[in-house]
Amino acid sequence: MHDAPTLRRLVPGDDALALRVARDVHERSDVDPAAIAAFLTDPLCLWVVSLDDDEPLGAALGHVLRRPHSLRADALLYEVDVRAPWRRRGVGRRLVESFVAAARGAGAAEVWVPTTRSDAAALALYLRCGFTPLHADDTLLARAT
Repeated sequence: MHDAPTLRRLVPGDDALALRVARDVHERSDVDPAAIAAFLTDPLCLWVVSLDDDEPLGAALGHVLRRPHSLRADALLYEVDVRAPWRRRGVGRRLVESFVAAARGAGAAEVWVPTTRSDAAALALYLRCGFTPLHADDTLLARAT
């Protein structure tokens, strides 16, 4: 690592870098370039990356969530990944802070992050970044459409 890593939001035109981040950082093997292009052009989708020169160290992505009853939006921090050699070096914390700033810039008043108590590293990261549990009994459920 040279100087401090740079942080920036991925934007339209960053398709090649985003493809590398999806494969090398988020460890996705089933990456669809059209999906990446759609994500990058959607103003409600946020994706920030930490770079050492042009080498991706980590990334965080999520979505701004609009509400039908309020002009106030919130954001969902959906995924934070840091490549193994750069873990425990502040990269994750800086990514979360960068995502929060991007969410604020997109009009979000609050950021939510789903995690589990069994993922001690993720939980510790989010708590260090100022996140607090909303309710002791929160559960995230999912189903196919």
